[in-house]
Amino acid sequence: MLVSSAVHAVIFSIENLEGQSMVFTLVVMGALAGVILLVTMARHNKLAFLNRPFLFFIVVQLVVMLVFAMIWGIALGVKVYYPFFYEPSEL
Repeated sequence: MLVSSAVHAVIFSIENLEGQSMVFTLVVMGALAGVILLVTMARHNKLAFLNRPFLFFIVVQLVVMLVFAMIWGIALGVKVYYPFFYEPSEL
């Protein structure tokens, strides 16, 4: 589950960076993970989210996407206007 989530996150990140929607996607993924986490914590004990594969997949994907976006921003630079990330074709 961990490897498949990380691979999917890298592929999804590249697609979103090239499509100029990375910031929006990170916000939506964070909101989705937060809602799922809160619902799970409300319905079960606090550590039950570790036993939920969908939530685990989303949280790992979000963390990997954040790290990938930071590395991308450091390597290629960021813009002060939307969509904030440079593409390799713009350099």
